This record gives sequence, C-alpha cells and structure tokens, in this order.
Amino acid sequence: MNICILNRETSSLNLHASHDGGSLHIAKLVDFLSSKGHFIDIFSEGDFDTTFFSPQVRLIRVGSPPIGKNNIKTERHLNSAYVFAHNVIVHKEFNLQLYDVIHVHHWSSCINPLTNYLKKTPLIFTPHLSAHQKALTDSSYRESLILIEESNLFEISNRIIALSNYEKETIINEGQLKPEKIQIIPNGIDNYLINYSKTSRIYNSVTYETSKKMILSVGRLSLQKNFLPLIKAIHILRINNNINICLVIVGSLKDEFEHVEKIKELVTELKLENIIILTGELPIKEVYEYMHKCDVYVQSSLIETQGIALIEAMSIGCPVVINNIEPISHMIENGRNGIIVNCENYLELSNAIYTVLNNSSYNDYAEKYRKVISDRYSWNRNLQKIEDTLMEVKLERK
Repeated sequence: MNICILNRETSSLNLHASHDGGSLHIAKLVDFLSSKGHFIDIFSEGDFDTTFFSPQVRLIRVGSPPIGKNNIKTERHLNSAYVFAHNVIVHKEFNLQLYDVIHVHHWSSCINPLTNYLKKTPLIFTPHLSAHQKALTDSSYRESLILIEESNLFEISNRIIALSNYEKETIINEGQLKPEKIQIIPNGIDNYLINYSKTSRIYNSVTYETSKKMILSVGRLSLQKNFLPLIKAIHILRINNNINICLVIVGSLKDEFEHVEKIKELVTELKLENIIILTGELPIKEVYEYMHKCDVYVQSSLIETQGIALIEAMSIGCPVVINNIEPISHMIENGRNGIIVNCENYLELSNAIYTVLNNSSYNDYAEKYRKVISDRYSWNRNLQKIEDTLMEVKLERK
C-alpha cells in the first residue's frame, strides 16, 4: 500500500528522541507500517533522521516562509497552514494518483485549498488534540476560522482517529459527526518499559543529588502544559515544609518562546535556580530514567488528548499527581496510585505532592498498577488497528 502522510508540524520524527504525543505517534506509525512493507511519503515542515526508518520511507520537505510576528497565535497558525497547503499542492512530488490513502495529522496539515483538492481521496484524519477540544479552554480558538477549517476536514475524512473516548465525544458534540466515523485508538507504551520498574536499580546515566526528593514533569514548556502553578507549588513545599526537593521539567524550550521566558522569570523571582532544572529535549531513554528515579510525577496540563508521558510514568510505577481534567483524570485510582487535584490552585497542588511524598502506600500501589497500564496501552496492538483502518479506507474509494 502506498500511503501519504501530511504533517505540517516541525517536531523531529526521531524514534530515540524525546517526543510530544503527536510526534511519537507518527514516528511509531511510520516505523510500524514500513516494517510491514508499505511505502510512505511524508510531506512535512519537520525533519527526521532517515537512518531510523526503512528505505521505502521518504521525507519530502515542504517549507513555509516566515509569516511575521502577528500577536494572535491562531492567526499565525492559520497563515502558516495556508502556505503549507498551497506548497503541498504545487509540489512536484505530490501526485494523488500514486497514493492509496492519505493520512492527515493535525488540522494545520490540511486546510483549504488542500481539503477541497482531497475531497475524492480516501482519507484518515488524526487530530492530536482537535481544535474543537482546544476551543473549550482557549477563547482564541472559538473566535478563529480554525474551527471551520477543521470541520471541513472532519467532513471529507473517511475515518477520524481519536486518542480517547473524551476526544471522540468532544468531536461528536462540537463537530456534529456520526459516532461510527470516529475510532478510538490510543497511543501506546513500549514493551521494554516494563524493565524500568521503580524497584529495579539498573539505570545510571541520569545523576542528581540523591538526598533531594525529585518531582518530575514532562512536556514542552507551553501555556497548555501549565508549569507556572507547579513552580509556585515547589516554592511553597520548600518554604513551608522544609523539604530538600528539586523539580525536573523535561521538554522542548523552543515552541513558545514568550512563555518559556515567563517560566524562567518566575524561577529567578522565587530564587529557585538551584531547585528547578529545565533539561530541554532529551533522548527518550533518559526521560525514562528520570521517571525511574523520581519520587512523584506531576501532570499539571490544562488540556490533554491522552497524556502519553503520564501513561509512561505510571507504567514504570511512579505515583502521580494530576490535574482534574479529562481524559487523564479517569486513568488513575484517586487516593491509591496518585491524587487528582485542581492544579491551578498551587496551594492544593503543593499539599497533594506533600501527601504523596510522605505516604509510602502510594508507591506500593503504583507498582501494582503497572500491569493495568501495560495491558491497556500496547503500541503493537494499537498500530495494527491503524493499519487495519488504512486498509479499510483504501477499499472505500469515494
């Protein structure tokens, strides 16, 4: 089968690098499909190291020129998406006659004029946090043409892949779609994560002051990931409870420069330079080693499609503190392997972290909960479901 993947996002598709959920999903999918003998062309602004993939995978770079510094982020995204759509259509390598199916990742990878161009082409759409879901917490999306563009993409798609039941329900309610058009296929975890049990002691490349309690959070430094209350909570823990503590945040520092600067300013203002470590992106195994060594994993995000880093942390046996949002709030047993809290309230967040740090029963149950997670989230099983969906859509030519 000849597959075309449209992925405007610039995140690197590298199987051994630290990923956000969307990039990890695409990298795993490309690796899986190419290993099954499928031919794949990826049209993207991003990059990847082709040595990680088989020869039948081609990266076709489709650059978008700088759009300017419009203060409205949604307008910048729309402008970039329009340029990407136009550049794909006119690219000499883009020939619809060559492909059995098109797989679009994220709304910004396929808007008009490209949606109109693909109306009669077998097409799957994976939103990776739909604009309709994001609009529930971000007013700029509700006031943007992005929702119209995504609705057009919903309409022309043969199938839509949602990562959770919550995302599916949001798409149905906000996009007014039939439920049977949407399949729930979550991201997975690697089988070798089972070897990263918190009870083992075999990983040595990550070093830190072992006398400190380590709090860990993984995610790009963006407004969506909501790190400012977490930093304030660490400040409260240090002052009020006299805990020797450190916070490690692993994730890209490049996506939202202005917000990264706010984070750094808060760290300086609270005199936490020796307490808070911003690692930037790391090789994926180093991320797992931080999870192995941390005392509490915190997911304070305002919005998530699935929360792949949270799933990975729980699969290793980390006790967790998470924000009270769907879809992640249903993933844990509140009061057993972690605590659900309103992370916007940094005092509540601080108290929750303190509770987990000082109660060994959370660690004990988190270790037992690992099997539940590993059984629920399997890359091989879920990638096979995506391949099956691609084959079905190929046969449903419009």
